[in-house]
Amino acid sequence: MEKYELEIISNHPDFMGKALKQYDLDGIKTCGAYGNEPFAIKFKNNTWNKVQVKISIDGTDTSAGGAATTEPTSDMWVVNYHELKLRGF
Repeated sequence: MEKYELEIISNHPDFMGKALKQYDLDGIKTCGAYGNEPFAIKFKNNTWNKVQVKISIDGTDTSAGGAATTEPTSDMWVVNYHELKLRGF
């Protein structure tokens, strides 16, 4: 089991609840959704440590709402030993 898992879950009526396929693009795990396809983001922390994560969609930071960066900020998701599920995309 990996320490952390990230999945994009389809909310499309034909694929409801299925994880979208991930691809390796220059060493970065990437996946895509069809235009206007509703989806949710699921991040799972399989450690006993609290972690902070930054999640962005199309260059927008999901926590702060501004332009996404890789710099640590105070606007990050804090995830204990469980999963974070962001819905409504």
